[in-house]
Amino acid sequence: MKRTFMKNQKLKNERGQIALFPLEEIYISQADYGSFSHEDWYYATDYLGYVNGSRVNRCECYAPVDIECIWINLTECVALWQSVEKVQLANGMIDYLGLIVYHDNDIQNGLITVGTKKLQGELFNKTGTGGDVSGDHLHLETGYGKYETSISRSKGNK
Repeated sequence: MKRTFMKNQKLKNERGQIALFPLEEIYISQADYGSFSHEDWYYATDYLGYVNGSRVNRCECYAPVDIECIWINLTECVALWQSVEKVQLANGMIDYLGLIVYHDNDIQNGLITVGTKKLQGELFNKTGTGGDVSGDHLHLETGYGKYETSISRSKGNK
């Protein structure tokens, strides 16, 4: 597997920070319209933690840009993070980046709180088993635009 992101890595250009993928290696266990929990509902992807080609539980995830935690649901073990400023997204667009992450046991245990800020490349999440989950992984939903009032999740159209 190709190493995609390293702890404390930073990337920016004249347009500002460039959003990076939060795990060291990409290993997708379920994508949009998956046959299990994503069927007909989420624009989301589940990732397993891998480091140097080996499966790792509680795998560290690094902030893709400078972010702030702006909403948490302890019961569902979910946190919403938003970029502090507009950033360059993967499609080249400049806007705020929103990340909804599920299953980090640190969310459920109250170790991540609203208002927590992380710099690009700093540990902000781990794969986990918190909430309604069948095994250790990172459930990641991304979006763009500034957070206004509440989470609205995308419903897929088949």
